[in-house]
Amino acid sequence: MTAAPGTAPWPGPPAGAEPWLPAGEILRRPLPHLDEPATRAIIRLSLLLGRRSIRGVEGAEHLQALAGAFLVTPTHGTRPEAILIPALLAWLRGGRLVPFLADWNFALIPGIGFVMRRGRSILLTRKPVKPAFLNVLRPMYEGKISGFERARRQLEGGTPVGVFPEGTTNRLASRLLRGHTGAAQLSLQTGAPVLPVGLRYHRTEAGRIHPRSPFTVVFGPPLAPPPPRPAPDLASVRDWHGQIMEELARLTGRTWAPDHQKRKTACP
Repeated sequence: MTAAPGTAPWPGPPAGAEPWLPAGEILRRPLPHLDEPATRAIIRLSLLLGRRSIRGVEGAEHLQALAGAFLVTPTHGTRPEAILIPALLAWLRGGRLVPFLADWNFALIPGIGFVMRRGRSILLTRKPVKPAFLNVLRPMYEGKISGFERARRQLEGGTPVGVFPEGTTNRLASRLLRGHTGAAQLSLQTGAPVLPVGLRYHRTEAGRIHPRSPFTVVFGPPLAPPPPRPAPDLASVRDWHGQIMEELARLTGRTWAPDHQKRKTACP
């Protein structure tokens, strides 16, 4: 694996490392900022089912130091993270949820849709889905304003928002995808700081992250954007996006470059 400049390759945990989250701690930790029993149960159940995937958390003090509006930008290598990372954030924050941007098609999956609603996911409805006949359901998930605009308004109202900036799962063990600039644009428009979150994987095969690989969650220091502008120019958005992605590369020990592939064409 090629590490980002100034970052040592991630060696992984010792053989037989125990999960970071004991089951008893998951059940006992109070969630005083959440008064919805069903959502509290989902958070605890998600972490109980996925606790062997989480082998450690570093830099949690950076998360604890933030209040009000900020953007959480995790890397994304395996599918369970879409549930585990929002649950972990809420658990670490005493029940304060971080709504994540998500494509609307995932809300069609039985059970997953319920979890997304309880987690207050912000649905993006621009993409069609397959099989095509399911697109007749899209109007049910479309709001009066776009998901991106809803995220912007939540940030302006003091609520944090989560975005997976790579836009999809990326199993390449040595590099990040080019990613999408939505998080950078939201940050520049609202002045919200960015909390970069790198996931370091402990199991790779032939240069790919194993789909059931455990990982360590690494929170980096918050990144403060330039003064907010309602309509930042494209060059500013791309530059800020690059700074975010370079910090994610540093946290993960992977590489990032603006000419990397944008989609997971080489990493099924």
